Amino acid sequence: MIRSDLKFALSMLSRYCFNSNSTHIYAITRVLKYVKETLHYDIHYEENKSLIDYINADFAKAIDDRCSTSEWIYFLFDDPISWSSKRQDLVT
Repeated sequence: MIRSDLKFALSMLSRYCFNSNSTHIYAITRVLKYVKETLHYDIHYEENKSLIDYINADFAKAIDDRCSTSEWIYFLFDDPISWSSKRQDLVT
């Protein structure tokens, strides 16, 4: 399972796997540095809290191809338990 704090950055960087430049390489090194510095982070759950969900869509804000991204995240006890970020296949 991938950490939610890394998912967006990795999703964006993965778009340029076959067409990367020095800016993308620099971004990857920043992500790796962040991972190294946050390895000790954990998710802790408390009692007597509820399930909350947030849903978002950006409606074609990607300048390079105008595809939308849909995202959702579920929180249980104020902590993330499930999430998704999916780039849509069609232009909206």
